[in-house]
Amino acid sequence: MNHLLDVIADNANLIYLSDLHDDNYRSSVVSALQSISPENYQLQDWQEAYTYITKTSPAPFCQPTQLRDALIPSLAP
Repeated sequence: MNHLLDVIADNANLIYLSDLHDDNYRSSVVSALQSISPENYQLQDWQEAYTYITKTSPAPFCQPTQLRDALIPSLAP
């Protein structure tokens, strides 16, 4: 299975992983996140993605779905 950050970047049509936290690509990243089934990745993968994309630590969550669903609105303008 591919690494979650790579999948998000690929689904958002980004060239560089660092584009994931670029404000210019937020809508693409949100769309990419919405296209990924949270259960396909471990909670730790979602925590890493949240931290990498937002540059902050997520609140504690128990389920990947909760974390993915918290990540999406954190990217709203």
